[in-house]
Order: sequence, then C-alpha cells, then structure tokens
Amino acid sequence: MLTRRAMATWMLAGAASVVSRSARAAGKVVVYTSNDANLNRFVFEAFTKETGIEVEPVEAGSGVVFRRVTSERERPLGDIVWGVSRTLLRANKALLAPYEFKNRDAVPAMFRDADGLWLGTNVHLLVILQNTKLIPAEAGPKSWDDLLDPKWKGKIAFTDPANSGSAYSNLTMFALGMSLEYAGYQWSSNGAPVKVIYPQDGTIAQMEGVAIIKGGPNTENAKAFSDYVSRKDVREKILGFAFRRAARGDLDLSKLPGQMPQLTDVKLIDYDEDAWVDKRVETAQKIQDIIRRTR
Repeated sequence: MLTRRAMATWMLAGAASVVSRSARAAGKVVVYTSNDANLNRFVFEAFTKETGIEVEPVEAGSGVVFRRVTSERERPLGDIVWGVSRTLLRANKALLAPYEFKNRDAVPAMFRDADGLWLGTNVHLLVILQNTKLIPAEAGPKSWDDLLDPKWKGKIAFTDPANSGSAYSNLTMFALGMSLEYAGYQWSSNGAPVKVIYPQDGTIAQMEGVAIIKGGPNTENAKAFSDYVSRKDVREKILGFAFRRAARGDLDLSKLPGQMPQLTDVKLIDYDEDAWVDKRVETAQKIQDIIRRTR
C-alpha cells in the first residue's frame, strides 16, 4: 500500500509526465528575430510556459534574417519573423503568408498590412537624450534645430549610421541624432541621469512587426506566437521589461512604467522610409565623407 508521501510523489511524477507529453505534442516554433537576446528570452520563456510550444530562436540582424528566409524560400526552415522593420516586411511580402491576426483591430492601420501579411508589434521613436548630470534638466534642447546651436558642438553623440538603422534615419532628417526612446527609459530606470526629449519640431515612428513565413513547417504554432506577442497584457509586460512602445493603440501609458506620452500626443513628421532605404548606400557614403572632412 502506498504511503501518502509515495502517493504524492507518484502523482507529481504523473503530472510532470502529462505536461512533458503535452509540450512534446505542442511541438515547436522557429522564430527568426532581430530583437536583443534579453527580450527574446523574456518573451520566449513566457510563451513556452503558457502554451507548451518550444521556441527555437535564430537571432540576427534584420537584413540577415531576410537573406536567410530568401535563401530558404523553396524549403523554409523558419516559421515566423519578429522584430523587423516595416520597410523590410513590405519589401519581402512574397515570402510571407497571410493571416487574420487576432489582435489586428487594436493596431492602427498605419502599423499593419492591409492584406494580413504582417502586424506591427512595437514602435520606436527617435528622441534626444539629455545627460542631466552635465546639463540641468530645464536647460536642454527642445528640438532638432536646437542641436545646431554652436554651444552643443562636440557634446553630441550618435551611433554610426553604417551600423544602425535608427542613426541612419536621423541623418536623413538632416538633424543631429541621438537615440531611440526605449533606451532613454531603460537607462533612467537604472538610475542614469537621462532625460528623454521629444523634439517639438517632430520625429518619426519606426515600426517593427511580426509575420508568418510562407510554407514554414510549424504554421499553426507560428499563428499562436504572433497572437501571443501582440496581445495587450503581453505588450504591457514587454513595456515593463524593456520599455518597448507597443504598436497597439489601447495601452494607457500613463499607468505603465516610464509613463511615456501617448503616440497621439507626440508630433510626428512624414517620412518616406522606402525612398530613403533606396538611397541608403549613397547617403551613408556622403555622411562618412563629411565626418572625415570635419575630423
């Protein structure tokens, strides 16, 4: 006759076996992603815990991701791409499968594909970051034009546009660039003396999204992941973890970490992403020549 302890052990083992079988039955999903590893790990572990679907990540820059998807188009090995720009999603429509995303209606039309080929998950805003230890909070610039004041000469830093999409976008607005919105909130939340400034003369919103790869081996699991990563409660958790602004329009940001302004309260300017991508090589070369001449 089994003792209570033995019975409990047997029941736990049985439960673990059921969960294990369930996870195996759920299978896996191969996610090609350009997000940073910490964010990927945070989301993938939570998704697997909830669904039993194991995530096999393939992490690389967005350009590399789509080169890989293109090379595998006759026999896809991946199921989904996540964390890549709207420009690349548009440019690679032929590689994507249409899907009626469950959270589609919560995302503004400008951040989703009309044919259901991709859905925006987060939005990056280009902002000015101010070191309040060096410059009093009230004495900082208010606009991109303010950065042209000679008093800021030698005091502005930005990422190499040859290696950063956001830095390249800054340059094509013909203003001195600083950084992305989420970075400022991450640093300030960790105690850094950083103030996020939304330029009065406007900025741009760069969307990143999720899309299902046409002909992937685990399409149903890819659908489950796309719906999970665009869900309201999940986007709130992602914002709390990494300060990534959701593409959804129904989050009350005043009640979430960082207390970011609503997107409707930020002045946005028209920006032709596709046109500037076509001119990327030419423009990057011009700015590198300018930098070399002014050193």
